[in-house]
Amino acid sequence: MGFPYPYPLGLPKGTVRATLTLSLSINLLYLSYFDLPDAETFSSVVAVALAFYFGGRIRGGDPSGEKSAGERAFALPAGTVRSILILLFAGYSFYLMYLDMTIPKYLLEVNYLISGYILGALFRKIFLKEKKDGVGLVQHLKSLIAIAITALAIFMSNVYPSEQLTLYSIQGASLFLGFYFGSRD
Repeated sequence: MGFPYPYPLGLPKGTVRATLTLSLSINLLYLSYFDLPDAETFSSVVAVALAFYFGGRIRGGDPSGEKSAGERAFALPAGTVRSILILLFAGYSFYLMYLDMTIPKYLLEVNYLISGYILGALFRKIFLKEKKDGVGLVQHLKSLIAIAITALAIFMSNVYPSEQLTLYSIQGASLFLGFYFGSRD
């Protein structure tokens, strides 16, 4: 015996994931705005949710990649929830800069992840227009660079945990991994 609805809770596909990611993100911004002590700890949960949400594009069924309204979160146009998330984090970061306040490190890490995703999505749209069977040189290079940058960040964080260069390597890994997932086919 199956359920009468094709997606969880009878909602359009992706709505539960979108609701979780949006609510976690809004809570992080709330905690940050009021400078509550759990903001930094909570940011790791948000980073995981954002990484899965932004990196987990699943194109099934329709070869064109187009989905009907019932197959998109909240039955909104494609990319709406990702755009809202980008605007939330960018808007809050610009607000802090406008007030001449320092953007907390944990928000910078989230911004690197999102920025990398945006760059990767643009790269995919501009340079990988046609879906090809098989893997080309660009995909191999992206994969090698992702592995190398991740390995460097792991090495630096274990061998030189308090160095400024370690922070840069972790930020670079966040940015490039966002790019990698945003540019994947």
